[in-house]
Amino acid sequence: MKLVRKTQLHFQEAQSEKVYEIALFEMPGADTERYIVSVRYSHRGATLKESQKTPAPVDLARAEKVFDSVVVAKRNQGYVIPGATVKPSARTSVNLGRRIMLEKNPAFRARQIWRLPPEKDPDMAFIIAGYLGHDVWRYDYSILWTLGRIGSSQNIAMIRPYLRHSNPVLASLAREVTLALTEPDAQQQVYLDLTGEDALLTPESLTQQVAEFCALPPMAAAEQPINECLKQAYLQSIFHPAIRQALIAVLPQIPFAPGAFQGLRYLLKMSEFRLDAEIYALLNLRLEFSRAYFTRNWKYHYSPDAGRMDVSRELASGQARLAHSQKTHQYLVSRCWRTLRQLGAAGNLYYTDMAAQFLLGYSDAEHAGKAKCVEGYQYDEDWNRVVTQVRHYDEYSKCRVLNAIIRTQHPGYQKNARGFWFFQPEIDDDGRGEAFPHLWDQVPERLLQIATATHCQPVSDFAVRAMEDNVSFCQSLSVDALIPLALKPYVSSQQFALRELASRAVREPFSESALLRLLASDAPAVTAFAITQLDQIRDFQNATAFLASLLCLDSEPLRQWLNSAALASKLAYLDHARLLQDCVRQFGETDLSQHQHLDFVFDWLAQHCSRVFSGLALPQVESLIQCGCPATMWLGCRLLDAMPIGYDAISPETLKIIHGAESEAIQAFSISLLKKLTPDVMATRMDDLLSLLSQCSASAQEAIFSVLITAIQSRPVHRDKVFLHVIRQLHDRELAQPLQHRINDFLRQHFESELSQNHHEALWLLATARSEMAHSLAATALESALGRVLASSPVLSDDQWFTLLFSSTAALRALARAYFERDPEAMRTRSDQLLSVLESRWPDTQAFGFTYCEQHMQREDWPADQIIAVCDSVQEPVQQFGRRLMQSYFDAADGRQYLLQLSQHPSPEVECFVSELLPDYAAGDEAVTVALKPYFLSVLSRVNRGRQAKDRVLHFLREQVVMTPQTLEMVCDLLTRLSLTSVHKDKAEYIKLMMTLKQQHADVALPAQLRQRSIRQLTECKE
Repeated sequence: MKLVRKTQLHFQEAQSEKVYEIALFEMPGADTERYIVSVRYSHRGATLKESQKTPAPVDLARAEKVFDSVVVAKRNQGYVIPGATVKPSARTSVNLGRRIMLEKNPAFRARQIWRLPPEKDPDMAFIIAGYLGHDVWRYDYSILWTLGRIGSSQNIAMIRPYLRHSNPVLASLAREVTLALTEPDAQQQVYLDLTGEDALLTPESLTQQVAEFCALPPMAAAEQPINECLKQAYLQSIFHPAIRQALIAVLPQIPFAPGAFQGLRYLLKMSEFRLDAEIYALLNLRLEFSRAYFTRNWKYHYSPDAGRMDVSRELASGQARLAHSQKTHQYLVSRCWRTLRQLGAAGNLYYTDMAAQFLLGYSDAEHAGKAKCVEGYQYDEDWNRVVTQVRHYDEYSKCRVLNAIIRTQHPGYQKNARGFWFFQPEIDDDGRGEAFPHLWDQVPERLLQIATATHCQPVSDFAVRAMEDNVSFCQSLSVDALIPLALKPYVSSQQFALRELASRAVREPFSESALLRLLASDAPAVTAFAITQLDQIRDFQNATAFLASLLCLDSEPLRQWLNSAALASKLAYLDHARLLQDCVRQFGETDLSQHQHLDFVFDWLAQHCSRVFSGLALPQVESLIQCGCPATMWLGCRLLDAMPIGYDAISPETLKIIHGAESEAIQAFSISLLKKLTPDVMATRMDDLLSLLSQCSASAQEAIFSVLITAIQSRPVHRDKVFLHVIRQLHDRELAQPLQHRINDFLRQHFESELSQNHHEALWLLATARSEMAHSLAATALESALGRVLASSPVLSDDQWFTLLFSSTAALRALARAYFERDPEAMRTRSDQLLSVLESRWPDTQAFGFTYCEQHMQREDWPADQIIAVCDSVQEPVQQFGRRLMQSYFDAADGRQYLLQLSQHPSPEVECFVSELLPDYAAGDEAVTVALKPYFLSVLSRVNRGRQAKDRVLHFLREQVVMTPQTLEMVCDLLTRLSLTSVHKDKAEYIKLMMTLKQQHADVALPAQLRQRSIRQLTECKE
């Protein structure tokens, strides 16, 4: 729903104040009849009740007529617009005083006395003092309470009898009232007379007692209570500011637990009596977000430490082991808002003081919870769950007092039965929803205080929205008052402040301090506004100190503005020497410890002031280094490094501080400053620097590179030494990735000529380095070398190019392949190493090997040993290539060699190939057959594999077994081993062969024996 119109009316009577709101809403949709009029009403500060004046939506004209008629009707009944009402407190006091004098019922009279406004009224105090002396102590309590607020020292005599009253509650209140009515200069003596004490508490003793109490276990704390200590401290706080500050400091530490709760409850009650907003808000906020000590409302309570306790008797004890129940907790929490509401309904400005203290106690960090949406539902007659309502709870729904103060009259917010506040998102109301807005309108300075000091978003939004209605006050706000609002992290506060600041900027430009405060904001809108104001400055000739202050601000938009072309044109005729001096002075006065933009600061100074670095005073720069702040020290070191001075000009104390700094970045300047040495002295340090390169931090490495650059520029004779040493670092060590990058960049930038001139040793070291980044550098140089260097004077030798075929870098392997493709003969001379190429783990090198062999290798290039070596490879593609070679280039004269050497290969495929050679190159040759025994055993031992090879071997053994005794013995040994380990399928063949051998040679040693069967046994087998 969209709010179209809204009017709020008030009605003031003697004993109450009423609120009546009329609102016209537009419902969603395109129908003409989509407008409704609703009203909300209640007593001031209570939850508003709502009703509809249009039972169904009507058109706009009809809705406005209903709206106006309701307003007129209520005005006729005495309701008025808040701005036209009479100050409620004056009328309330007069009306209540008249009713008090006419009232006959003591209870009603006491109630009316309690409701008197807390403002000094001697006449009324004299009247109500005459009513003291009731039999019911509560009536006297109400009179004493009010008398302490509105009376004077003249009423103390009538209160004095109650100081010795038998009721401790009345006696305690009488002491409080007596001190409140006593003149400030006599309060301390009156306190000592009333209490009979010889000395006062000290802040130290109070702090110590509270600390000792908080350190005790719960049951021990109940036996050593601090209730009386807290009461004494609060009584003394009336005239002892130090005690008050100490009490405020320790209150957040004291738990609502036995031993302290009675004292804390006394502080709650008496801070309400005194209208002590600070302590009252502090305790109530803690109570609001704490839990009751025990939750049962039974007569007895059981505790694991103390056992069963009678609740009433225990709470009445001076050393009670119980604190407050759930019922008491709820009473205290709800009483807090009732107290504020009573002040507001009476039209008393104490309400704004108390409410402001409460609002400032809330913060986003501590009190913002999690927003949630809760559905209410019921079951229909078919037991289907039907959603009947949806309640939205924001992050602050559990902040009861906060919501009561700022959202009581908001049409979109309501309170549930537990006291939590929910809202209806469809109600869009941009008006004010706080309770008692007319009181806030009377104290706009209090709203400004809240908006400036709060750390809670809804509180900030409330304060800003309420201030906006006070146009004259907003127009009177100074720039210094608006800037804190702009620096708040809340959009509404920023928008309000920027809108007001923009109107101020039209009249006069902002001061430099105001701009610096705005630029320190993290909000983009505020920073953009401040930079817009910076653009209005045309001349910075007399603002060098301001520019120096701008450089000390860590803001990305500001850095972009400092680098803008518009500012550069304004700085063209600036006194850069004065700017640099102001910057150095500002650096020394500013805490730069949290700044992350110092690199930018130095680069900006180097861009605009490098010509005047020589004019810097060395003691001024050294003072930055000696200040102790690491960030400032680093910036001082950068300036010192940029100054055109000699190394001897730097004081030993400064060098010692740099070398002993905890920061590695600062320590690195002890190396970087070596650039300022003379060339001869620098040459003596060169070896140490080069050896240190791989062992120091990243900052020190950068410093070493800067010194090396200076060295090779001042003394070209150092170039080769530095060049080779850096390359050896890449070659010999596994360097970290950042250092590899840095060395590569260093070589590319400063040794391009050495790399392009094909420095043989350097290129080879780079190509075989442990660093792959060095490989890429070598590949770039070798690629250019291949294009222009003649084969007669190669950059690398053939052996080195062959090594690069196995490099881990693809670019180097590609260059090596290109080299051998251009010069095939260089590879042919290494045909004995071709197998390593064919077996390379790099697919591109392996593919190159196969291609080269097929295209450039002939029959005469493949001796038998080489072919056998290829066939003997463990890689299947290489084996297949070897078999193709053997089939293509097989020579019968080498058959025996192929047979004996290939028989040692473990591959089943090679074994099968060897089995084909057995009849031609092993048959009839006892020595060859016996030598092939391991081959036979390997083939015949395979399980479920190599059937073709097994059949060929068995056939060969059957034919050759009886040729010689050595052959027979070898076959018998094979069969003996195989019969014990082979599977059944193969074992049958071995047994058949053994039976054959047994029949032919009965004396051979075999695990088989022939037995003769009788005729009877044969007959039984047949049957």
